[in-house]
Amino acid sequence: MGTILYIARKQIKNNVIQLVRKPVRLIALIVAAALIIWMVWDLPSQSHGQMDLAILQSGFLAWLLVLGTITALSSVESGSSLFQLPDVNLLFVSPLSPKTVLAYGLARQTGKTVAGFAFLLFYSWMLVDNFGITVADVLLLILGSVLFLVAIQALALCLYCFANRGAVQRAAVKAGILAVPFLIILYVLYQSRDGLNFSVIYQTAASPVLDAFPVVGWIRGAVFALIVGNGALAGLYFALTAAFFALTILVLLKIDADYYEDVLSTAEKLFHVRRAIKEKRTVSLPTKKKVGRTGIGRGWGASAFFYKHLMENRRGSRFAWIGSSTLMLLLVNAAVAVVMRVIVSVNGHHAAADAVLFSGCGMSIYVMFFQNMMGDWAKELEKPYLYMVPEDPFRKLFWAGLSTGIQPAVNGLIVFAVMCAALHANPFTGIACVLGYASFGFLFTAGSVLGRRVLGRVPNRGIIMILYMLLLLLVLAPGVGGTLAVVLALDASIAGAAPLLWALPITIWNMTASLLIFYFCRGILFSCEK
Repeated sequence: MGTILYIARKQIKNNVIQLVRKPVRLIALIVAAALIIWMVWDLPSQSHGQMDLAILQSGFLAWLLVLGTITALSSVESGSSLFQLPDVNLLFVSPLSPKTVLAYGLARQTGKTVAGFAFLLFYSWMLVDNFGITVADVLLLILGSVLFLVAIQALALCLYCFANRGAVQRAAVKAGILAVPFLIILYVLYQSRDGLNFSVIYQTAASPVLDAFPVVGWIRGAVFALIVGNGALAGLYFALTAAFFALTILVLLKIDADYYEDVLSTAEKLFHVRRAIKEKRTVSLPTKKKVGRTGIGRGWGASAFFYKHLMENRRGSRFAWIGSSTLMLLLVNAAVAVVMRVIVSVNGHHAAADAVLFSGCGMSIYVMFFQNMMGDWAKELEKPYLYMVPEDPFRKLFWAGLSTGIQPAVNGLIVFAVMCAALHANPFTGIACVLGYASFGFLFTAGSVLGRRVLGRVPNRGIIMILYMLLLLLVLAPGVGGTLAVVLALDASIAGAAPLLWALPITIWNMTASLLIFYFCRGILFSCEK
């Protein structure tokens, strides 16, 4: 145990030293932490919300299902990342029991998970105001998510050991993982068969019957039992979760496949990739690829990066810019349209087509914010070519990020044209949604470049994500101000070409700000160590 504590102390010390040597990152963390503390402190102790708590229960169940399914599937594909290669060199060869080493890995991963969920506190105001819960209840929701993810990560490591034995076992594990959300969805649809509407669906999803479902139901049941003050029921669900977690660890330690060997493979791959980036060379990992058309074919200098991304997109889909992201955007807008019309119809009103289209566009922009963290330009930063090409840094950064910005423009043109026709909305509203969505695509690409420049890394988790949001809000402020001025000048009318006039200020500003960010942040290409 002394060895574990020594390594933990040294890692904490090294992280503190890195923060001191990079004042911008230290200031960013202090500002973000202060913002979280102020936000939690300023929340009302109690609010009498009007929304049914069952909506929050069903939404929390859906959140856990999505989180657990994605985590389990990715872990089965590539293995768990509880350890890094330095841990392997120091811990796996030391005279420590596997139980102690595994406990250390899980404890450290739990700390990372807590930090990664810090940005969820931004939703505290909405939850407290709408559902009449307290700040402590919001923290319970976040801690429940952390506990669930830790349990799923331990289970995923155990499943990886089994799936790694062959293709049949891997397919069986994937089928088992996908069966969990499928069974829950099937139950909800079956129970709602007599009257399939939004109210019946969320009431059924909040049923105590689903709380008996292993892990995901137990966590949901424990959290909401504490929220309503039923400590005995919460204790039962937490005990079941703890027993499941202990059983998972026991199986992992007793299973024939040594988890040391399994995590070593993943840790070694990650280490070689990081070292290759530092040494400005490529690294080849054994993967099976289907070889078709080869060669970039077009482009010279910096523009070759754009045509390279175009070729890579064609390998993933027959049509370069149309693929899974297009389908997902269409599903998001369709879901928003259905939910809005159901909710409004409950109150005896009819949802206006233009309002539904604008709401879908807003939700699509919100989803795109999280999708845009690892675009094509960010992938290029992990390779040496972008740094070595003897071109102007601004041109290289622009061409490397162009494909990431064009993708939303194409998706928006297709999806909002379809939605506008299906809803019989004002064509100018559809054009406004296309322009707004496309311009935010460019801005988010440029914003991730800005985050890399200011924060020293791609802002994709935890407190760094919070400060990244603040940076984007500051960049967006002039465009939002211009849009509000136009809206007030037109008396908030959505008739005729008014929606298009709304979209022009924010579109022009987003494109201008994106180009300025690319230009002033071109210095990130001077060194791949940043």
